[in-house]
Amino acid sequence: MTSNKKINFINLFSSILSITAISFLISSCGSTSYFRTSNDVYKTPAIINLMDGKKVEGKITILFESGLNPVNYIVLNNVEKEEKILIDDIKSYEIKNTLYFPKQIIIENTGEKRILFLKELSKIDSRIQLLELYQQKNINTNEIERHFYFIVTDKQERFEVLSLTKKELVPNFDYKMSKIVEDCPTLANKILTKTKGYFVPSITFSDYKTLETLQNIIEDYNNCK
Repeated sequence: MTSNKKINFINLFSSILSITAISFLISSCGSTSYFRTSNDVYKTPAIINLMDGKKVEGKITILFESGLNPVNYIVLNNVEKEEKILIDDIKSYEIKNTLYFPKQIIIENTGEKRILFLKELSKIDSRIQLLELYQQKNINTNEIERHFYFIVTDKQERFEVLSLTKKELVPNFDYKMSKIVEDCPTLANKILTKTKGYFVPSITFSDYKTLETLQNIIEDYNNCK
């Protein structure tokens, strides 16, 4: 075999291997389950807690992250069938002992109201519920990786939350948050006097500091006598 023929044969063989590898990756991605965020889930084992107290198990798919063609249901696959479960019927879903609750939030960039699943960070019996929305980095939309935090008290309706990025809590976090916990005067005073670890400024660049502050307040409130 001449050197030119050898080179052509090697190039052809390499092309075949590349095409085969790409085809394999595409088919694998199409069938592999994943959990990227609470709103970008594909065929991942979960428990769905329904509003009527029942629980259903199976592999769930939630594709709310893109915002394209928003729907009002999630898809559940089990050994018997595939079914669509309405958000209105879902209290929460659970993966690896972590709960995710459907809540209506306002999308920062567009101002659009959407129901998304938020991760619960507080104890199940907490007097104030602390929830988190994780935003993936997206090079197509220039969105950076962020963590957004929300709280829920006994005064909110089922899908309502109080947001740390909206007027419900900022600006004037010290006044607004102290009113929420006014039945615990010691804690309310810490917030009003902007004690370190108990205050969130109107503009903050640290998601961790915001989370730490909320955790301090909620822990004190739970322990308040």
